[in-house]
Amino acid sequence: MKKAVINDVTILQGKYDTIFVTRPSMLTNKIHTISFGGVRFEDMADWMEGRMKRMPGTPMVQDAFPHLSKEEREFLMTGITAEEWLAAFPAKQGEENA
Repeated sequence: MKKAVINDVTILQGKYDTIFVTRPSMLTNKIHTISFGGVRFEDMADWMEGRMKRMPGTPMVQDAFPHLSKEEREFLMTGITAEEWLAAFPAKQGEENA
């Protein structure tokens, strides 16, 4: 099992190449873990290290992981889950929450 700790983010490679990312939410400071399939451990760890250290040349999350949902990419950047986002920023009637 591979493990990387970058600042307050922990990345683990589990069974069947599933990647688990654990980090605090920037909104609530609660610790959350989300699993990701179809992502290489090395790619996730390299991207997270580049982001946390503000390394030049680190791609934007949508370029590094275009196959992930916007909610998954938000979690990688901020630790905010889809549920926390909806609770903090509820959509007005007739609008879709972005």
